[in-house]
Amino acid sequence: MAIYFICFLLFFMFPDICKDGMTGGIRLLAFQVIPSLYPFMLIASLIRTAPIPARLSRIYPIVCGFISGYPMGAKAVVDMKSGGHIGKEQAEALLILCNNPGPAFIVSYAAMGMLGDITLGPLIWAAALSGSFLACLCMCFIRRKNEAAVSMTSVPVPPSGNFFDTLEQAAADTLNTLFTISGNVLIFSVLSEFIQQAAFIPDKLCILASGILEMTCGIRLAAASDMTLAWKVGSITVFSVFGGLSIISQTAGIIRKEKLSIKKYVTGKALAACFAFPVIHLLLCIFH
Repeated sequence: MAIYFICFLLFFMFPDICKDGMTGGIRLLAFQVIPSLYPFMLIASLIRTAPIPARLSRIYPIVCGFISGYPMGAKAVVDMKSGGHIGKEQAEALLILCNNPGPAFIVSYAAMGMLGDITLGPLIWAAALSGSFLACLCMCFIRRKNEAAVSMTSVPVPPSGNFFDTLEQAAADTLNTLFTISGNVLIFSVLSEFIQQAAFIPDKLCILASGILEMTCGIRLAAASDMTLAWKVGSITVFSVFGGLSIISQTAGIIRKEKLSIKKYVTGKALAACFAFPVIHLLLCIFH
């Protein structure tokens, strides 16, 4: 809430900078974010509304998170938790593994759109998943041992009609999620624009601050910087894994009703980013 109030004040105090930030955010959404996210998010929504056997339900959040990316992985985990199929500690650990950048975003936006090299996409995505997997293992290792075991059955699925009704509902859910994402991207794009136009902030610190606020802005600045390719890719990987305050804000709204800890999520994503950084450098040395 404080961030939105700050943006409200900045809009009246510095309208030109806000206009530049909004323009950049809208351009980013229209030409990069929405085209790369919508198809995969729609597929994930269709999967979520389909009847899932008990065995497959165990990997349901992972599949949704890996296919569609932020924040559908968090939504899938919340679905499992609300249905009583996993406990609180399990859900908080799964959030780290399942809530990740999707392959479409990494390949089309980060690799092809910003770096101009599509072959870097799979490497960044692999490093992101590896970092999240290692962080999830750490969360599982330190979770409370006295948590009651919870049986895992099929994911609760709302009654579905024919295919067209299901498709209509999935499209509506996807657009609703994209609307939330778009609002956060615009807000944090404005804040990022203020950071970029602050002459007293060094370039490297500006990139870091923008990536912490909104990962797409940080990725764009890192790709356009004069850093070496290894550092560009490393920075983009870290920003993608952490997600930025924009993704954290979206995730917090999704997990709030199940009272999952946002602090543990942020800690886990920061840990995942730390793991992903050396992994991407190793992959670059081997495959690029």
